[in-house]
Amino acid sequence: MFSFKNPLIDLFFEPGDKPSIPLRFQNLNFDQNPHIFQFKEQFIFKDTHYFYDLTLNGYAPKIKGIHKSDLIYFNSVPSQLSIGDGLYSSGYVHPQDFDTYQDLSPLTLAFPTADCVSVTLISLKNQNLMISHIHLGWKGYVAGFLDRTFDLHTSLGSEVFAIIHPGIFGKNYPCGEDVWIKLLELYQNKPPEFTSFLEESDSLCRPQNFIYSKYYIDLQWLIFHDLLFLGAQQIRFMRYDTFDHPLLPSYRAKTTQRLYSHVVPLNFYPWSFP
Repeated sequence: MFSFKNPLIDLFFEPGDKPSIPLRFQNLNFDQNPHIFQFKEQFIFKDTHYFYDLTLNGYAPKIKGIHKSDLIYFNSVPSQLSIGDGLYSSGYVHPQDFDTYQDLSPLTLAFPTADCVSVTLISLKNQNLMISHIHLGWKGYVAGFLDRTFDLHTSLGSEVFAIIHPGIFGKNYPCGEDVWIKLLELYQNKPPEFTSFLEESDSLCRPQNFIYSKYYIDLQWLIFHDLLFLGAQQIRFMRYDTFDHPLLPSYRAKTTQRLYSHVVPLNFYPWSFP
């Protein structure tokens, strides 16, 4: 058995839609914040602004996700479309740890999603700010993308703060046995609590009319569990369902738009919000 550290947890959700918290987390201290989701609303978290909209801001890099685990180092807007699944920017980190490197000036990080979860990791050390913003569908998750990116932050000796952005809930995300097997393979090298939590979350997320041959994978809760295990100091959990929400785009609900989560480092340059 491993025991979680006691991080600060800010849980945001729609008023009247209080989340069901899995049994193993009910002893943790959740600061619960009923909050109506709105686009272009500014949040501040650990010297970082972030907001959501349906268009890519001109200051953000244009990136196309490929559902893998390629992390790109940026500190300016590239002139051409980049391909990858995560962005990283900082005041001093060395680029050799990254798959691609653009050597320009700092920027905001933004990534499009339409059901998959995006996660922001923030590290503060000696007044230098390090930020990564990654796309975590199930393929990137089972590839260990979250662990790898978290390790980049902790290797610099920094505490890590995390934002879990909106994504599709498990009740609306029935998956086949192929996804289930990949998750079990991932957890073979982790403590047994990971497999037991996978089974617990599948049971918790099943709707009343569930399909017996399907598994109900809630990536937000799996990511939250991982962040606790990895030792995140503070977690802001945006518990909003892209499938059921009237504003959020969803690939499974067949909407054509994408949700852009923008992450803006305050100490890099003056910023005016749209």
